[in-house]
Amino acid sequence: MIPEEPKGPKKISYLISILSAAKMKKIKSKHELMNESVDLSIEVPWDTLKAQILAKIVKTLNPQLIIFKDYTMVYYISCILPKSGLSLAGQEDFDGLMKCMKEMPSKIPIMNIVIVQVAWTPVVIQGQNLDPESDDELTAPCAKLKGPNIYDRSN
Repeated sequence: MIPEEPKGPKKISYLISILSAAKMKKIKSKHELMNESVDLSIEVPWDTLKAQILAKIVKTLNPQLIIFKDYTMVYYISCILPKSGLSLAGQEDFDGLMKCMKEMPSKIPIMNIVIVQVAWTPVVIQGQNLDPESDDELTAPCAKLKGPNIYDRSN
């Protein structure tokens, strides 16, 4: 019996590996990647994938403040694109990724995305420490907010 072709648009299985800035400071052999996955239609726009990536970052790292540009992202496809990967920072990178995925013969291609949190340097304005990681409610502007705030500085 021949298996039927799946109905509807092709799906992509995204395997997302996340590394926090704190763990990045450790020697490479001690890096512990946290892994998540999501399956999406090949027809979803860049903003949908970006929102899913941000949701996985929030779930995994639980930052008080999330800014898209505070993370470097690369993608690679096992056996096709080397593990060093290509940048996934915006619409143009996403368009290149989708072109590659549409040409793959696999019914459910697997895309690997590696996300590394950029080390954050606290900002001092008029003697106030604006470190969002601070536990001090007076110096952490985000400490009183419930849940993460998502900002997109990609424009």
